Formats: sequence, C-alpha cells, structure tokens
Amino acid sequence: MRSARIILVPLATAALVLTGCASNSPAPTDSASTSAAASEAPADSANLTFTEMWIKATDGKMTAVFGSVKNTTDKDIHVVGVESDVAGKSELHETVSKDGKMVMQEMKDGFVIKAGESKELKPGGDHLMLMQLPKPIEPGQDVKVTLKIEGGETINFTATARSYDGANEEYDHGGEGTMGGDGHDHDGHDHEGHDHDKDNDGH
Repeated sequence: MRSARIILVPLATAALVLTGCASNSPAPTDSASTSAAASEAPADSANLTFTEMWIKATDGKMTAVFGSVKNTTDKDIHVVGVESDVAGKSELHETVSKDGKMVMQEMKDGFVIKAGESKELKPGGDHLMLMQLPKPIEPGQDVKVTLKIEGGETINFTATARSYDGANEEYDHGGEGTMGGDGHDHDGHDHEGHDHDKDNDGH
C-alpha cells in the first residue's frame, strides 16, 4: 500500500499538471484572437471604408478629392466637414439645380451616408474641395484627408494624386489661383452649364 501511495501521488500530481496545461492551452488562441481583434479595431471603429480615393494632381491653389465612401454600420453617419494638412481651407461641395442650371456650392450641413450605403464623390458631382494649397500636388503623391463626423469623431484616409485632364479650366478666386473643374463654372466661367453658387476656392 505504501508503494501504491507513493505511485499514486506522482500520478495525481501529473494529472494536475496535465489538467493545468489543458486549461491553459486555449490561452494563446484567445490571446491571438484578441490581438487580431485589436488589429482590426481601427477599421471597425472607423465605420467607413474608402475605395479608389484619389485627388487631382495640380500646381494650382485648389484641387478636389474623389472616390467611394461606404458606411459599414447599421446607423446613418453624418459627415459635417473635411480637412487636410496640404490645404489651408477645405469644404464639402455638392451639385444642385438653381435657376435652371446646375450649381456647385458648399454643403453647409454636410452629408449623410445611409446605413450600409455608399457616398460617391466624383467629378461633376459631390466632392471634397481642398483650397489654399501652399505647394503643388504631384502625381503619385499620397495625401492624408480627414472627415469630420457629427459628434466629434474624425476619420482619416489617404487619397493618391492622379493627373486628370478633365479638370483644367482657370478661375479667379480673389487671387487664390487656378484649378481644373471638369467642366464646372466658378465665378461666372461657364463650362458645361455648371457653376459655383458663390465666390469660393472651389472645384
């Protein structure tokens, strides 16, 4: 019996060790899952996905950002502003019908991206306007842009500069400079029936 007891104790100890290993073995998997979740958190917390975001390369004083922005949540997201380190001033612009023609103007109240839907930003339509550029935007250059969300949240994305021949008209904005506008009229320079509703550093 003494021998049996001596043998049983190590076996019990071994069983405890094995049990301990078994109970601890899932930990790395849980930790890995947590790490993976943490690495995905920034994208999830942003609630928006950005596709084909690009900015018109220019040596002028203004340019515009285009692309597709999708709301991946089940709630509407209200975008109230935009900013970028490369611009002294930035605005959300829209195309509206006014006095029988299409007019480009600032969206004072921003825009809402419905739950599960996308907002298309494109030449001739809604876009993000960057003005008072201190230096040229070169083709291939990555530009950081920040969307301001109602409630104080900010969401960053990167737009890559492209050469775009469809935006090359001249504007007079109080000496701000020139930028192509894809057939839009700014301050009375009519192109394809589009214009800006006010004197602005617009697209």
